[in-house]
Order: sequence, then C-alpha cells, then structure tokens
Amino acid sequence: MARECRRHPEIVPRFLIRLGFDAKTGERDAGSIEHHVSERTLALFAAYADEG
Repeated sequence: MARECRRHPEIVPRFLIRLGFDAKTGERDAGSIEHHVSERTLALFAAYADEG
C-alpha cells in the first residue's frame, strides 16, 4: 500500500479536490489519508478523480 502511494502521491489530493476541498486542505489531509487506505480504495479514488 505505501509503495502504491509513493508511485501515485497525487491521487488522494486530486480526489479530495474533486470532492470540493480547497487545494491546501486537500494536500494536508491527503498526507494522513493515503497511509490508511487499501490499494483498491486508492484505485477507486483515482477513478473518481479522473472522471469528467
């Protein structure tokens, strides 16, 4: 899981920003979140962040 986060550190902030968080909060909160989610969850975050 940590290896995946290192390869794609932008996934969680992009996901949070897509949800409506401002960039500063998204970046700050991502640091905590990305170490506690599974690779499957990270993949779903990425898919949502990349949608339309």
